[in-house]
Amino acid sequence: MLLNTTISQRQVSLVNGSKVKVGVSGTYNIAFSAQMLHTANAASTAEIWLRVNEIDVPLSNTVFTFAKKDDKYVAAWNFMVDLNANDFVQLIWYSTDATVQIAYSPDSAGPVRPAVPSLIMTVNQVG
Repeated sequence: MLLNTTISQRQVSLVNGSKVKVGVSGTYNIAFSAQMLHTANAASTAEIWLRVNEIDVPLSNTVFTFAKKDDKYVAAWNFMVDLNANDFVQLIWYSTDATVQIAYSPDSAGPVRPAVPSLIMTVNQVG
């Protein structure tokens, strides 16, 4: 999953658009929300999991099903992981169907509403 905007950071940095690197060893809460959209007529599935230093984290995958066209889901959960200084984490996703996407929605009017980012990721050191 690609990230392109950093709002705030403290000992956390974005590397190559998809890796989040931590600068201090500790326990981290990795939270995210992804705006998932399915545009095909057939049912399909998508999966999201956590990767640390290019290694998939065991038991971190979640599978969800889109039943019909224009199904939308907010995939949102968190992971607690112990990381060393300079480790990096990535959110990885896969779908059986190319019409499943992580979708951005632009600003809206009537009433005015802000844009919806396709992905939000928060990385907090908690221990």
